[in-house]
Amino acid sequence: MSRLFARPVMIALAAMLAVFLAFDSAFAASIVSPQDSSIAYSDSLLVSVKLSDTKTVRITVYKEQTGEEKQVTGEDGSVQTETVYSDVDASKLTVNDLSAIAAGKKTDDSGKLITLSTGDGIPDYHDSVFAESVEYTNQTSGIGFYTKKLTDVKPGLYKVVVETLEKGKDVSETVVSYTAVKEQQEEKKSIFESISQSSTLKFLQNLLRGLFK
Repeated sequence: MSRLFARPVMIALAAMLAVFLAFDSAFAASIVSPQDSSIAYSDSLLVSVKLSDTKTVRITVYKEQTGEEKQVTGEDGSVQTETVYSDVDASKLTVNDLSAIAAGKKTDDSGKLITLSTGDGIPDYHDSVFAESVEYTNQTSGIGFYTKKLTDVKPGLYKVVVETLEKGKDVSETVVSYTAVKEQQEEKKSIFESISQSSTLKFLQNLLRGLFK
């Protein structure tokens, strides 16, 4: 790596680390990776969850879809209406679009429709399970991490949901992260978008583990 490129990369890493360390979440669990409202150019996704207490969390990864009602002819010749789901086209989604989606509102405070950069409103998304739910318990009284690398990730809109579970399995807290995965050849030459999750975020994970030993 050339010095010209290495310097801004290290600055970017330092900035990301500083923000993380300064962030005092009100929740027992927080999603370190993928960062909320982020864009990734990779065929893998690193899921990393930080727990600041002795808690159990349930982690589920969804691939978002939109539904369209279509007329379908059955074997008996009858025509029925059913909803056909398809993956979200994430190729044109921007960071601002993802922030708007994460906010969970379709209108602003004045009642005006919130639109994405495509000019469309925010649709109703259907959660299609991409990675089955797993439960993780932080066995220590300090900070703990759950980390898993998901492979064979295709372009689309992904949602990571982390639910904090009480002893009766009731959900006491929920945190969510949205990530748009795009084709790798669409990658822009930007410091924050050109660094792959499989390398940079793994580096941050190892660095954070060292800090909290």
